[in-house]
Amino acid sequence: RGKSVLLCDALRRLVTAEAERRSFEIEREPHYLARFKLDSYGPLAKRLGCFRTATGLLQSLRPNDSNRMPYGGANEDVLRTYQRIPYLAIDDLGAERLTAWGADRLFEIVNERHNELRPILLSSNLTLNQLAAKWNDQVGDGESGERIINRLIESCDVIVFPADAPNWRLRKEAA
Repeated sequence: RGKSVLLCDALRRLVTAEAERRSFEIEREPHYLARFKLDSYGPLAKRLGCFRTATGLLQSLRPNDSNRMPYGGANEDVLRTYQRIPYLAIDDLGAERLTAWGADRLFEIVNERHNELRPILLSSNLTLNQLAAKWNDQVGDGESGERIINRLIESCDVIVFPADAPNWRLRKEAA
């Protein structure tokens, strides 16, 4: 339907506007040529926004040999980045297989962003009720999904694409 493209573009626009608002010194082409080119902002863009798939976000938090901390947990710096970065976009929420561990990490991210009034942009093929039900079933505790969804309901404006909306990818192939 084009949700991922719109999500990425919204994040790009927010990061660009925030960079300009903060008056960072940036060498780049004239504004009309460099429109929404985040590479012209260099490392600044990485400090202002992050785009991850839900699966990739959870995978990046899993402990492995490269990020294992002395106490055996996952690298807490990655978790803190997702909690504190000014703009976080999570694509394809609901495509992941959520475990109790993943539900805890996702809740920590969503709850911290909710409490600190930090924006979070999301896309999903599921409704909020479908997400809650799926996560409750996967985790098996009957409440993990609702805890996360309740924070999102309080924090987010929901834009629903009609089920019969055209798929932009198929439209592009036909042209």
